[in-house]
Amino acid sequence: MAREGSRRVGRLICVDLCSAPSQRLGITASGRYGSSPERNRFKRLVREAFRTSREALPARTELHVVPRQNAKGVSCAAVKEELIRLCSPFHHSHIHSDERGAAKSKRGGLDENGQLCKG
Repeated sequence: MAREGSRRVGRLICVDLCSAPSQRLGITASGRYGSSPERNRFKRLVREAFRTSREALPARTELHVVPRQNAKGVSCAAVKEELIRLCSPFHHSHIHSDERGAAKSKRGGLDENGQLCKG
């Protein structure tokens, strides 16, 4: 994921977006996030949010979701709402750099048509 795409940071989650042949989901909840029951609950919530909002998410995109500490104890609806908002082509994210150090645009790696750009 670090090679291309964009990172969007919300209050509950961080989402890395990357173009892919089909819509896919990856979840990383490390030990820094919390105990194994907390990490497993977060992963269940994200999988359910992804499953129920597939139509609202961009097609042919790989999503990699990482929790923020604020995500502990939230509802599936809150995760779903933030996932959709962060993946929206109209969401303006902070400028992030890829591993080569080149600055990404504020539109989060999207071209003027709202399509994901390759790295």
